[in-house]
Amino acid sequence: MVHDMQAVLHAWHRDESLYSWAAVHHVMVGCASPTVTGIELFGRRHAYRLHDATSGLDHFVRVTDGRLGSVKELMMNRSVLGIHWAVWDSARRHRVLASLVEGNSAYLGLASGLTASRINCDRALRYCEVCARDDRQNTGLARWRLPHQWPGCTVCISHMRPLIREQRTAARWLLPELPSRHSSKSNMSDTSLEMDARIGRVANVLASVNGGDLGALRKACIVRLTERCDGVSLKRLKSDSIGKWFRTTSTAHSAGTPISLASGDWILKLCRERRTDHPLKWILLWSSLCEVDSIDRCCDQLQSILSSSSPLDVQQSELWPELTQETSILPAHIELALLQSDTLKDAAARLHVTVAILKRWLSGSPGAEDKWRSNLRERRIAACRDRILDTARSDLTVTRSKVLSEMKTECAWLSDNAPAELRNVLNQIPSSRMQQRQIV
Repeated sequence: MVHDMQAVLHAWHRDESLYSWAAVHHVMVGCASPTVTGIELFGRRHAYRLHDATSGLDHFVRVTDGRLGSVKELMMNRSVLGIHWAVWDSARRHRVLASLVEGNSAYLGLASGLTASRINCDRALRYCEVCARDDRQNTGLARWRLPHQWPGCTVCISHMRPLIREQRTAARWLLPELPSRHSSKSNMSDTSLEMDARIGRVANVLASVNGGDLGALRKACIVRLTERCDGVSLKRLKSDSIGKWFRTTSTAHSAGTPISLASGDWILKLCRERRTDHPLKWILLWSSLCEVDSIDRCCDQLQSILSSSSPLDVQQSELWPELTQETSILPAHIELALLQSDTLKDAAARLHVTVAILKRWLSGSPGAEDKWRSNLRERRIAACRDRILDTARSDLTVTRSKVLSEMKTECAWLSDNAPAELRNVLNQIPSSRMQQRQIV
């Protein structure tokens, strides 16, 4: 069987899923029975039913001699489980890999959270009409593309067109049909398309980062969430206020948001607890928090956060561990207000918030306050230096003693905060004492 299988192997087509590859193989070899193909490829009679998480990958790797990838590679790069991998802890990853290798499909659904989740996520096969038409012209067969199957994805981000849901329930291997009598496509406005495209882009980023830092993502969401809720700390946040804010966002009304998640009452629990939960929740939360940013900026920030090497261990309280080499994750307009202000009171006035709220924002963004204070110190040093030198240049007869007497405030501040800079400035001003004669 191994020799026969390797003789008819075909290469992966771009970003197609494992289920798509198997369905194409079923058509190419001309097998009449879907159960025979399932047994041949995965050792399972009803493998065609498991389009999102196919069990029996160990059997597939054996019959293909590993030429199409290992069990882990197939799961992460060719199945919907790849996006779940990004939010799993090490224990769940081990359990899912073990169930894939052992072929325990019943336990696989429970371990991965696909069947245990209560959010009623749409798990129907989806495809883009333009992508399917291109595939048919290039290869003769339309295929299922993995990014179209991510939870919450309802728009093809390549062509900005709504995805078509496949509603066929026939007991066979399925491929997109053009035109299809068993599919449905929703009508979307331009605003809805943009919002759903943002969700799709965020899902792609989450799936592309293998083993991302979920703690960093949780912390970044907390910082932005406290900002959206008038600077209230995480400990004082209420589920009602968060839900009220979330229901005002475009994400809550997008086609990719299940009805069970539209209320937003799940957000506080997601941020406070150290559980992994469903990836769609993280996708929707980050998309809603970044609605004011462009899609590119939203995705770039997420990529940077998930790729962070800093070990973030966010707990329920706000007592986060000390972080090193942590970049600020404050929004750009807050950073700009801080850089243009000499005091926190001035920055708070620019942002139309209280100083207490601004301090909470700074406490939730390690490195931001240090960056502001460092910039403020440099600006104050430059201002004091310029005032002293301007005074010295305005009067050519001025002496060092007169400068120290008339500019006590500037000299005292430099003496306490930058003594080396004060010495450098005073050395440019002549002393009132006469130079001593040299002893011959």
